[in-house]
Amino acid sequence: MGTKLGASYEKGAIQDELARRTKQLEQAIDRDGKVKRGAEQLQQSATRGIEATQGRIDGEQADRGGLERVQADAASTIRQSIKRFTDRVRGTFERTERALGSITNRVRQVGRTISGVLAKHEAEKTSQDVFRNHALGQLNETKKSLAFWTGYADRERALIAGRDKYDTIQHNRKGWFRTKPVPAEHVTFVKHYEKLATLQAQALASTGLEELDLRYVDERIKDLTQRIAYEERSVPKPRSLDDVIAEAKREADQRNVQRDSERSFNRPKRSRNRDQGLSR
Repeated sequence: MGTKLGASYEKGAIQDELARRTKQLEQAIDRDGKVKRGAEQLQQSATRGIEATQGRIDGEQADRGGLERVQADAASTIRQSIKRFTDRVRGTFERTERALGSITNRVRQVGRTISGVLAKHEAEKTSQDVFRNHALGQLNETKKSLAFWTGYADRERALIAGRDKYDTIQHNRKGWFRTKPVPAEHVTFVKHYEKLATLQAQALASTGLEELDLRYVDERIKDLTQRIAYEERSVPKPRSLDDVIAEAKREADQRNVQRDSERSFNRPKRSRNRDQGLSR
């Protein structure tokens, strides 16, 4: 048969080929084992790498979670601090606002009080000015009347004192002075006397009286002097704003004292028995 199929199909050749193929198969199997082992090693290495990577990822996630918790805690602490600070600021602002409101009310009250005082001062000042001007007008009229009668009395006394001399000069001018020149002093005296007499006659005519006694004039001067002294005392002195404010303060103090006394009077009094019972 071997001769028919050829030398390759002889028993020895077949055995050699079989051995060769068995060896190749074993070598292939060996290579497959190595590949398998390499694959297994590679798979193990990959698994370890994956596990390490997963571990790192888990660690990073854990770290990220811790960081997030820290950030959340920090944010919560910051929010609480901001809330506490806001509450304190709001409380301070509210207290300041209440204080400013109280101060504003006090300022308004003081402003109303000052406005009332100023209005009262203006009203009083107006009425006072009217009364004062009227009183000053009367005083000026009285002083003018006193000046008139004082001048009248002075001229009357001067005329009485110089009447004898004037009559003598006039008599001598008709007699002795006709042959001799009149002295210059006599001429001056006569002119002055006649001027006084003219003024006195005009003053008497302005009074509407025909004649006046000097004693009446002196009594009139005395009465006018007393009247002027009375009117000067009666004329009200002008009040300044400081005086009005001081008076308003005194009135406010009096009202406060009266209000305190009324409160103390209306305060309920505890009985002695109750006090003793409480002391026991």
